[in-house]
Amino acid sequence: MKTLMIIDMQRGYIKDGAQALIPKINLLPDRFDRCIYIKTINDESCSARLLANWKALATSAQQEIVVNIKSGSKVFERNTHGIPQQVIDYLKRMGAKEVYLCGLDADICILAIAHQLFDNGIMPLVLREYTTTSSSHKHLADYAFEIMKRSFGKKSVVEKF
Repeated sequence: MKTLMIIDMQRGYIKDGAQALIPKINLLPDRFDRCIYIKTINDESCSARLLANWKALATSAQQEIVVNIKSGSKVFERNTHGIPQQVIDYLKRMGAKEVYLCGLDADICILAIAHQLFDNGIMPLVLREYTTTSSSHKHLADYAFEIMKRSFGKKSVVEKF
């Protein structure tokens, strides 16, 4: 079964060209058997808030997912760069050997999640044309793709899908 993980496609992240991903990502779920949506919640226990004074995604309006959610899909909330253990456990129960990733931010959360999946025996496959950064420094996404290729092998970044 092919699994897609859509990461942080939330109103508070959509800036600096990231909105161009919305219509593209809306076409992806029908190409997969299973979709998982990852949603950041910047609550009182969020390390980014506590340690880096990060203020984004603190309201329900900023946390709203802006892509269509496929019927029957799971939405997991988290307040870290990675994903909660319950997501890893779910993927393992479903027998996932590889997971396709897309969304935001290639240079932070997607990179962290890819490492976490890999460290748990699940191959991350990042869909490059469906992944970017919300930073105005777009080159950060390119660096992240190169780090992922180096960390997980060249096939981990899917150039065309």
